[in-house]
Amino acid sequence: MSNSVDAFTSRSVSVALDNAVEKKNLIQEQQMQQQRISKLREMQNGLTQQHSEQQYQLDLVNLEQKNRQLQFELELEKMKVQSCKIKYA
Repeated sequence: MSNSVDAFTSRSVSVALDNAVEKKNLIQEQQMQQQRISKLREMQNGLTQQHSEQQYQLDLVNLEQKNRQLQFELELEKMKVQSCKIKYA
């Protein structure tokens, strides 16, 4: 009977040890996943900021282009007015 108790105890200790090792591995994996998530969030924040800066630059270029277009149209209108003044003077 002592042998069967020893075998049972040995098996129980072995199972407990296996469970502890598995739990440790799962905890380590979870920590690694959390680190990956944190790094991905940092990257996402960086990309969002970069995108905002790029969008700002694009908006600025579009506004400058629109400004040049309006300046051109204004000069064209001034030339038309000048032409009318000369024609009807």
